[in-house]
Amino acid sequence: MLKRKNCLLLFQIYSNYIINVNMINLRLKSSKKIVVYCAMSADVIHPGHINILRIASRYGSVCVGILSDKAISKYKRLPIFNYKQRKIIIKSISYVDKVIKQSSLDYIPNLKKIKPLYVIHGNDWKKGIQKKVRQD
Repeated sequence: MLKRKNCLLLFQIYSNYIINVNMINLRLKSSKKIVVYCAMSADVIHPGHINILRIASRYGSVCVGILSDKAISKYKRLPIFNYKQRKIIIKSISYVDKVIKQSSLDYIPNLKKIKPLYVIHGNDWKKGIQKKVRQD
């Protein structure tokens, strides 16, 4: 380890190559500038939610659009947890970088606002009311 200007630089020597671990970490962090959008009601968190968020985090910085209570009530029962409670739960998941409100089933307002490179979601859009929304 070398100290330079109050900064700790870590080096790892591997097979005659010197790898600056800090530079690698900086590059990984800069790749997180790619925004990945996931929308969900997130009322009852299950392994499918975690799997989607884990996969999304591989592509960049994960922004989750949590459906408002009103938006959820338009296509299924009222949520068990209110929006603020669901936001706290989702923010606590390590794969998530940001949480915003999604006021309807339509992704477009949030997509215009955050301009993600990727949108990742589960397969619940293949049937029912969400199928029509996703076709738009």
